[in-house]
Amino acid sequence: MRVFLCVFKDFSVAIPMAFISSLYLHTEETVYNEAVIYNPQTQDFFVSLFCLFNLPSETTRHGIVLKNEINDINVTLLSTQVDSEIEIPDNKIYPMPKAFKNMSFSCFFDGIQFSEDTKSKPLLFLNPEQLIHYIIRKKL
Repeated sequence: MRVFLCVFKDFSVAIPMAFISSLYLHTEETVYNEAVIYNPQTQDFFVSLFCLFNLPSETTRHGIVLKNEINDINVTLLSTQVDSEIEIPDNKIYPMPKAFKNMSFSCFFDGIQFSEDTKSKPLLFLNPEQLIHYIIRKKL
């Protein structure tokens, strides 16, 4: 699976390339206090990955526009920066452990990769479809 990596302090998030419409540099100096922000003028949704994970807000460097074939809403993920683009073999992606089910954000991920190097950070695989369904259910 080809993914973009967004790196955080203790983990990384893999966003499947198949679900990405575009990537842009985010130049606004806005502090986001909510995980999902709706702009009624443009009818766009912005998802602050910092707030989604209950992390302290950092400078948002990239916006990742997701493809959405469910309806006409636009969803953009806001992150520190997209670190790299890599290919990860499917046999290296494991289902989310049951212990993660207690975390509020776990439903947005459908896989995890643990490194053989214990000092490396786990890699969480975002399921953009589940995230979009959540936004539609909660915000519309």
